[in-house]
Amino acid sequence: MTVSDFEALWHRFNDNLRRYVTARVPNAADAEDILQEAFLRYLERPPNHKNPVAWLVTVTRNLIADHHRRPQAVAAALETVAAAETAEVTETEQLVASWLEPMLLGLPAKYAEAVALADLHHHSMKEVAAVLGLSVPGAKSRVQRGRRLLAEALTTCCSFQFDRHGRVAAWRRNQPATRCDAGSRCAESSPCDDG
Repeated sequence: MTVSDFEALWHRFNDNLRRYVTARVPNAADAEDILQEAFLRYLERPPNHKNPVAWLVTVTRNLIADHHRRPQAVAAALETVAAAETAEVTETEQLVASWLEPMLLGLPAKYAEAVALADLHHHSMKEVAAVLGLSVPGAKSRVQRGRRLLAEALTTCCSFQFDRHGRVAAWRRNQPATRCDAGSRCAESSPCDDG
């Protein structure tokens, strides 16, 4: 497949595929990530059959399914903990919160900085955007992506149980290691300690 063939495919089906994705993934940044990933996979490994559009739709559908299987519960819980400063924080939530800053060191710097500004230092999205030199939607997107990466790192190390309010009630280690295998540094009371 030549570059011009790929560009023709992109121009012909990009809008339709974008509508397909955004109907199933309401977050615009996530939808754009899925769309770009589908076309990137097509570019990296063009299908060998007669209907490349069917292949592209199948890959996109699978990416959407993967997106919905991600550790969204942990990401939502992180947002809940960040937003609920005035609520009484449980001992388990305090412990999990103590892992966040050390685990941020394992994320790409641009995402770690965005999450730290928003969630650890409690800056508004407007302030985060100003510090990072981004638009407000760009800052929101970066913070959300960083939260997802952090949630993925947490769920690589541990499994979490949530109460009926979506708060962390319990956790257990996934790997019998003394350190996390998620590529991140953990505090001494880390998700890799028994809980």
